[in-house]
Amino acid sequence: VIAILSFLTAVVVVFQMYLLSTIVAQVFIHKLLPSLELVFKLLGCFAVRSCLIWLREWYAHTCAIEIKSCIRKNLIQSILSKAGNPPKHGKTGEWVALITDGAEKLDEYYVKYIPSVVHLAVFPVVILIFALWYDWLSGLVLLVTGPVILLFMWLIGTHAKVQTQKH
Repeated sequence: VIAILSFLTAVVVVFQMYLLSTIVAQVFIHKLLPSLELVFKLLGCFAVRSCLIWLREWYAHTCAIEIKSCIRKNLIQSILSKAGNPPKHGKTGEWVALITDGAEKLDEYYVKYIPSVVHLAVFPVVILIFALWYDWLSGLVLLVTGPVILLFMWLIGTHAKVQTQKH
């Protein structure tokens, strides 16, 4: 669901940028007032994009709540099945902290990290597909230069890591 919502958001963003560039071209290149139709479409894109982002975050929060609840339930069942009752010897506080605070720390991972990774994986693909469809030569340039940029980022990161470790 998060991947689908990310895909739809990316499509809306690309369409939004297309509309914005068309409006800018009308104003600065053709010296015309922007078409009201384009302005309303752009405003509609803002609204749809906001709704999609809200849905993605709501779904991520809902899933995180379910996952944390399941983890807590499994932890409690595991503790009770091994000991037959809550742990003794002063470790009850540690188990309670693990069940409450430990599971709560997963919130950032499921609510922010996973959706961001999915979104960052989907977004470039949508941009590439649009570029190939709209102007195949530009899409081809993106297709070739994208991996090269990643390679250079990796090389620079590796070099920076070595230099940082030396310092």
